[in-house]
Amino acid sequence: MAKKRKNLHAAPSAVITALSASGLADGHFHFHGFLPTKSAARRASLESLRSVPGTLVFYEAPHRIAEWVDLSKSLNVMVAR
Repeated sequence: MAKKRKNLHAAPSAVITALSASGLADGHFHFHGFLPTKSAARRASLESLRSVPGTLVFYEAPHRIAEWVDLSKSLNVMVAR
């Protein structure tokens, strides 16, 4: 019985799509996921990531985006949905 060949393709990725659209990707990125929900912990988390080279990618709840953007005023930020 002959085996059938299957062509497998990766499924679309929201992270990769957002990076491509942002124009911020420099070849290296760090996917952090969701930031902590409490403001102090979120600030501490962002501060701890300040020295990470490359583009940082986060997921965030819609109701916290304005605060997050306010915390990252000195950075290039792209918001994608």
